Amino acid sequence: MIGTPGSGFYTVAMALDYERAFMGKYTRLSRDFDALVQCCKQIEADGHSLFEDPLIKDRLVRMHTDIERLRLLCLKSAWMIDQGKVPTAEASAQKVLASELEQRVADEGIQILGGFGQLERESPHAPMKGRLAQSWLIAPMLRFGGGANEIQRDIIAQRGLGLPRA
Repeated sequence: MIGTPGSGFYTVAMALDYERAFMGKYTRLSRDFDALVQCCKQIEADGHSLFEDPLIKDRLVRMHTDIERLRLLCLKSAWMIDQGKVPTAEASAQKVLASELEQRVADEGIQILGGFGQLERESPHAPMKGRLAQSWLIAPMLRFGGGANEIQRDIIAQRGLGLPRA
């Protein structure tokens, strides 16, 4: 037996908090975003790189800002764990932001790169080795793994903000 009798649910819930506080989501998103920026610098349309288009720059800046928010949430969760605290609301916020950001980076990247962004890794012409297309396919599932985002929002409301149960 793990823990004390009758505390199994709490033990599993705490284990899920640690799972949600995983930094790998940030590193993958950051790597894919950096690759997208490089593609935008290299690909030209109408004699200019995509990176020079003000609308694309705006999209990239918004994604970068959200990825930085995720990094800070990851660091806060890591700090809390280091302090012996369980990052329940923080890990839930991290999970929601990461899963929704994964979808957004894939969507925006495919829109920016056009048809090439939809190519999978088997294609020699696929930018970023097809990671955008792969992320686009996987992203919807991430909203459910480790607890659905709607449940995570309830956890944030109750345990993070002290709001009553809905």
